[in-house]
Amino acid sequence: MNSSRMPVDRPRRGAAAVEAALVLSAAALLLFGALDVSLAVLRRNLLANAACRGARVAGVHGDRSASPLGPAAWAGTAASAHPVADSIRPLISTIPPAQVQIAISWPDGDRDAGSRVAVELSSQSPSILASLFGTTWTLRAASTVPIAH
Repeated sequence: MNSSRMPVDRPRRGAAAVEAALVLSAAALLLFGALDVSLAVLRRNLLANAACRGARVAGVHGDRSASPLGPAAWAGTAASAHPVADSIRPLISTIPPAQVQIAISWPDGDRDAGSRVAVELSSQSPSILASLFGTTWTLRAASTVPIAH
């Protein structure tokens, strides 16, 4: 008489918990990965704006300036006491100034009006997922402008 009944499956206790754990861990990895990339893009944009500002500041400190810079190359951090470092510090709000490397060069070898000055910034981007994959990103931004005066 019980032949019309479906056969009883084996107990599936805990199957939903295992499936949820797999799906949620993949979703969390995607979420944190997207957050990681978006923070790196934000920091890269901050560095690009700061490089432009630093190049403009170096470009107005040419030969005719009261306080000329160059033509010897300079390297330091955004925490240094330097006019270019002082100008970019407010723009890098999410990056500690000591972690931003600055390199200033004068490609034409002089600081005369019309010559060029180049500013390059770089920083290691801290990664949320670095503990899983063991990688860090080096973010770079550069700007070259003519010296105004």
